[in-house]
Parts: sequence; C-alpha cells; structure tokens
Amino acid sequence: MRFGSPRPVLEVSKKPLQQWFTTNFGRHLLCQEQALAGDRVRGYFGHSLIQMSSLENAELYSECRIHQKLSLNCFPDSTQTEYCITTEFESLPIATESVDVVILHHVLEFSKNPHQMLREVQRVLVPHGRVIILGINPYSLLGLSTVIKGVGQADRVRARPIGLRRLDDWLNLLGFGSPVHRFDCYELPTNIKAVISASMIYSQIAARFQLPGGGIYVAEAIKEVQRLTPLKPKFIKLRGGFDIPIFGGVATTKIGSAIDKR
Repeated sequence: MRFGSPRPVLEVSKKPLQQWFTTNFGRHLLCQEQALAGDRVRGYFGHSLIQMSSLENAELYSECRIHQKLSLNCFPDSTQTEYCITTEFESLPIATESVDVVILHHVLEFSKNPHQMLREVQRVLVPHGRVIILGINPYSLLGLSTVIKGVGQADRVRARPIGLRRLDDWLNLLGFGSPVHRFDCYELPTNIKAVISASMIYSQIAARFQLPGGGIYVAEAIKEVQRLTPLKPKFIKLRGGFDIPIFGGVATTKIGSAIDKR
C-alpha cells in the first residue's frame, strides 16, 4: 500500500481497532496513554470535557477534576450508553465555544478528513481552552508497522499517522498556540510479552531524555484569541470652551473654521 493512498474511514474501522487494543501490545499502549493523559488533565479546571476516541469504552479523563465529562464515538453500532454520544467527528452536535478541554485519542490517523475534525475542535473550544492529541509517531517502528502491516488481527486497517510538524502547522493555522509535545512508548511493537518487558528499560530511559523514535506522542495546545481594542475618539478644546470628538483627524466649528490634527 502506498503512503499516498486514501485515508481509512474511522466509522468502519471499529473491529480492527478493538482487536488491536486487546492484544498484549495494545493493552500496554493503552496503559501508557492513560498515564500520559492523566498527568495532563489532573490539574485542569473548567465546566466540561469531551473525549473523542477510536476505542470504545476508553477513558482517559478519570483523573480530571472537571465535573461534566462526555465521551463521543462515531460507531453506529456502539454499545456504550453511559455518558456517551454517537456522532460524526467532523460535525459535532455541540454549541460553539462551550467546551474547556478536548481529548483526541487516535482519531486523526484513522480519519478521512482530519483537518475538518480539528476545525470542529477549534469551534467548540472556549477561548484559552485546551486540546490534547494522542497520535502515532510516523517516524517510529510502531508508525511503520501501522502503515505497512496495519492494525487488527483477522481484519486489518492501515493507519495514516500525522507527523508533529504537519500537526503543528494545522494547529497554528486554526489559531492555537505553540503545542507542547512528548514522546513515549519506545517498546518494540510486538505481542511477545518477554520482548515488551525487556524493552521497557530502554523505553523508560528514552522517554526521560525524549529521544527520537517514540511510538506515540501527546501534543497539547491552547486556543488563543486575539482581543479587539476599541478605538476611542480624541477630543480637542475649542476657543468657545467646549470639546468635540475627532474621528477623522479634522474638527470643524459652527462658523466653519477647521482645525487639522494630522
């Protein structure tokens, strides 16, 4: 499969993704991501948080102090009913500027239109709201494996990981500040438990010094809003003892005299 092939459709990738996260490496990866997301959302405050995940029943916000938390999925046959809404990620049924935190969990690399998804995230976030993106690093063994081999077991779907440079450009274009990145999960992408356990020591050292080649990344960005400064009129004092406002740079008295403020 070429790197320029069409992107997978997330709605029809449910079964391969569920199978992938039930493997030994998938469960290990999910534990790493829950720890990464928990470290970031633990100190967040606000009114509401939403999570958009490629995995049903994934909960990455358990340590968040925000009271109102909601999980979104795009699978028509979803069995998740508690605090969950089934919808299209490219067209969210959420009011504009009403969410404080958005978590994206492996949805961009399996989405047909990832840029539209980010536009929807920017729309629903309040000013200075935060977005946390967990994605696959394309420049890693895991990234190569998901592109060439795909994810899943009986049914497979190939991912289209998005690099951090491209992701940063998209976020800056949508008005977000400079994202903060972190790599993790340097283990070999295999389901052999002994190999995963043996590579965990290197993974911990590499994650501490943030060496290149991490299987996943977490990017955090803040929605920036430019404040408008209202223009106030300038006043000049005329000979008659009263002030008149100056908008265009010229003031005219009743008798026709003009004072140029240019």
